[in-house]
Amino acid sequence: MLDHPRFGQIPPVTGGGDPLGTSPVNEMLYRTTLPAVNNVIEFIRVYSALCWMIGIIQETASRDRSKSLLELTNIGLEKIQLLISWHYWGQGLKGLAGNGRVFTKDAVPVELRFHTLLDNNARIALEMNPDAKIAEGGHFLKAAQYRPSLINGFAFVKMSRQVHGTYHLNPSGEEMAAAYENAIGKHPLRAWLGDLSKNFASYEDVKKMSKMLNLLEPSPGEKQAFLTHYYPAADYRFRAPNWRNRHAGLTLALRAAAAETVENSHSKGRPVNMDVIRHTMASGIARDGKPLDLTNIEGIHGIWSSLQLRQVFRKAMDVLVRCVESWIKDAEIYQRPRQIPDCAQSLGLKLEQALPEEHRSFVSRTITMFEELRGDFPSMGAAAPTVPQLRLWNFQEKLRNLESFTTGSDEETEALSIAYYTLLFCMLEVESLEKNPHFMLQHKGTEDLPLAPFCKMLRNFENKSPAQLMAHVVQHNIISQHFKVIRRRTQDFHNRFRFMNGDNGLERALHASNLYEPAELQDLLEHALYLLDQCGLVKLDDEGLFAITEEGLERVAQYEPPLSPEEIEELNSSGNLGELEKDELEAQNENEGLDETE
Repeated sequence: MLDHPRFGQIPPVTGGGDPLGTSPVNEMLYRTTLPAVNNVIEFIRVYSALCWMIGIIQETASRDRSKSLLELTNIGLEKIQLLISWHYWGQGLKGLAGNGRVFTKDAVPVELRFHTLLDNNARIALEMNPDAKIAEGGHFLKAAQYRPSLINGFAFVKMSRQVHGTYHLNPSGEEMAAAYENAIGKHPLRAWLGDLSKNFASYEDVKKMSKMLNLLEPSPGEKQAFLTHYYPAADYRFRAPNWRNRHAGLTLALRAAAAETVENSHSKGRPVNMDVIRHTMASGIARDGKPLDLTNIEGIHGIWSSLQLRQVFRKAMDVLVRCVESWIKDAEIYQRPRQIPDCAQSLGLKLEQALPEEHRSFVSRTITMFEELRGDFPSMGAAAPTVPQLRLWNFQEKLRNLESFTTGSDEETEALSIAYYTLLFCMLEVESLEKNPHFMLQHKGTEDLPLAPFCKMLRNFENKSPAQLMAHVVQHNIISQHFKVIRRRTQDFHNRFRFMNGDNGLERALHASNLYEPAELQDLLEHALYLLDQCGLVKLDDEGLFAITEEGLERVAQYEPPLSPEEIEELNSSGNLGELEKDELEAQNENEGLDETE
């Protein structure tokens, strides 16, 4: 037995998003629809230039034994990446890896190494302590940048198993490298760029290499080489993970862009913003009421529809998390009872007072309103083009506008009521779409807050009051759910609770100064469209609007479903597979099984 108190260390409070555990499934659905795409990749030339430099490194290593392969790899890859970042920075553009480095616009040459061209924080740290350990800074080969798609998603490159930190080109990467060589081969500084012993440059030199470094204008050859693997033809025979899913996802996006931007569309041929394309992809119906052609892409459409609904569902639930935090903060200040039922019942009563008189008595009143608006349409999404009140993105936009409310404000009350309407909307849409065998109601693996059982629970409250429903959601699906999810995340001895049950009831996390800011997954569709723009299948204008191009329309019109793995194997065994493609299949075996995020 203990004969005296023993005090343990208090886990440090660590900020973290996703308090209800809804993010992992949404992220998985994005990766399923658009494999290899993340929220960074944007430029074809990053891939082609990196592939070209890896080829140069291998060529140099074969004839120059004075430096190791690893040393040459570091020299060459740092050189090409820094030159691209420097040129991009010099154009006044932002958002590229390495843009935070301290570049100059003078004629003084500097060594093209990560340890020389530091970012501002690293530079200051070294000035204060010359022995300080500093990070290498942003670059394209980091896990959150182009690396996952370069190595695994598009499989242009494979990592060497013999020398860690070095790379080899797959045949697809050789195509990208050859396309870049064709684009820069006649440039007067091409030889200098490929000489790994030449490693000093000034901004004046960078400007002279503009045609080789410009990310905004890849050559036609680079576009075609990249498109071959990004949006393959039906008989694509290279082995890259889940390329058929990406093919279907991009086909869905192109068909939606065509339906919304051709001459006889709702826009009369004018470009539209990305949200229009995204929601047309989800509903399967253009704004003019015409159904989208979903032939051979029904599965991806079902997954995309599920994702968009889940995104709005998550937003509503995250807004309720903020409502709970706000209630706790207010109760702490005014020393009111803070037990879990107190919070749940108080927010239920607050909702009831915020609703119109006709919606206060029973949940069924609101359900009936939505059903009458839907009419004979099979779903809310189908009705949305003609019934603005049923547009999913309107609910999302309202929640975005209200999600940063302050405690005690009118916006807080309105956010609570909009979250309530959104949850009922999601319930009805789930009931409509569950008849679609491709719509994902619940992930087969572990899912913290699956749509199907949650929506069935909402339906069980239709003959009860909104106050009772909200009290139940707050107590069981917000507070208890948060405790369950965050408890799993404390294994690393960090406290990620937004609020907890203390000696006197609910209390906010230690040192919490701000209310929770509802998070939202960045839309990978944006970067998928950026790449389609660089390939010439869609056109991005200066206002950030997209329209399909003639080439894009041609690809949509000539669509053929990809051959199955069995059909590809049959071509291989019959001798109709080229030697290059056979090599590619063998080379990709080394990359199989790698996670896209490494």
